[in-house]
Amino acid sequence: MRLQSAGANRTKRFRTLANSGSKGYNAFEMKKRVAGLILLITVAIVVGYLAVVGWLTGFLIAKYGGGKQEGMRGRVRSVMVPLGRYSLHLHHWLICSALMVLAIVRSFYLFVPPEIFLGFLGGLAFQGVYCYSDWRRIIHRRHS
Repeated sequence: MRLQSAGANRTKRFRTLANSGSKGYNAFEMKKRVAGLILLITVAIVVGYLAVVGWLTGFLIAKYGGGKQEGMRGRVRSVMVPLGRYSLHLHHWLICSALMVLAIVRSFYLFVPPEIFLGFLGGLAFQGVYCYSDWRRIIHRRHS
């Protein structure tokens, strides 16, 4: 009978969690989370706390309103534009990015400081790219 140290047991549990799929985090997901945290801290330093408040608000609202996974219907329906045999999926990150460009070009910020407004739209857009792997699929073939 072989005895294992507490450190070996901890390492074994970590490997099991890392390889278990949905229960644990794999290395890519951890890197993604760290990159998101670094981005948030960088924005806080460069732009200011108002942008971070707007960003967090936008991110949390999008997280609440969207589907739990790609392909699942969320509380807010997706915008799909039919184009013959195809359909154009206007993801919320795409709509928010276009609104951010429009707001910057036209200086239009909806009754709040630009930092909050742009941070809010940035949080919505970031959630769409960060949380869904199908964020780049815009054109879909329609079912007959």
